[in-house]
Amino acid sequence: MTTMTGGRWAACALVVPPEARIDIGLLDRLGGFACLGRGGFGSEVAATVYAAGDDLLVEAAIPELAIKALLFRADRAERVAAFREAIAARFAVCTEQILRDMLYQTLPRSPWTLVAMAMALGGGPAERQTRDLLRACRNHDDAEVRAAALYADTVAEELRHLPVIRLEADPHKPARVLGADQPTLDGRDRITVRSPTMEHAMPGCVTWLRLVPGSGCADDVALWAEDAHWDLELIHDDADSAWSQHIYCDPVSRSALHILRHPASEHAYVAVHGANSEPTVGALRTALDAEVLTGPPAGWGRTAD
Repeated sequence: MTTMTGGRWAACALVVPPEARIDIGLLDRLGGFACLGRGGFGSEVAATVYAAGDDLLVEAAIPELAIKALLFRADRAERVAAFREAIAARFAVCTEQILRDMLYQTLPRSPWTLVAMAMALGGGPAERQTRDLLRACRNHDDAEVRAAALYADTVAEELRHLPVIRLEADPHKPARVLGADQPTLDGRDRITVRSPTMEHAMPGCVTWLRLVPGSGCADDVALWAEDAHWDLELIHDDADSAWSQHIYCDPVSRSALHILRHPASEHAYVAVHGANSEPTVGALRTALDAEVLTGPPAGWGRTAD
């Protein structure tokens, strides 16, 4: 537990498994927290921010490294103690001390644990042993250890500031997860999901699935995504447009799926894209008996208008 800003705030941070989810039950147990919005601390750490009065709960994550921490700030130390107890009862947690002890045993086999240790600081000052360890790692013989230590410094510096949040999602800005992971020189192995909202077109290596009548429908895909705790990023169901589209994203695995319907197409289709798309395709095939296509649906060009 760290006291911040001249003793006004008490705060703590706990590193949790990347799959850990904050749900309504946990928010109620912590004292009626509500989501303010999403954003980030800077260029590296993403944030989802919850508030209950002046108390703040922040879900901080670095998806690329599968590292997540829960940061809590309150004006009373007993509130912070109650938060630690509730989170430790719900998830397997790691503290600065636990992660530092792990690093003593595992460097240089797992140097990126240094970044998790920086997350566990939550923006507060590091203990002397932690500062000594980071200093030694910056000058380590192993280049990857040095790189991890420098990245940990960047993360620790970002967390010293309050996160910037977007109170409302910008409908004209596609989610980062929808972008192509790796560009190609000729582009021939890439397609674009034609979208009613062109700003949300999904470039990249896309796997198409057709929903077979009798075994599943678009609503079943939406239920699957919600049960898997994917985030609904966009609904486009305009009476003036023939298109119907839902986009779900999983910020942890950086994968996304479009549920697309158009009168020119006989079936509803799902387009899956992202860094971890193969397990998603497999799960949808199992759950809905969806048919995997080798490319865009036949006649997809008729939907252009």
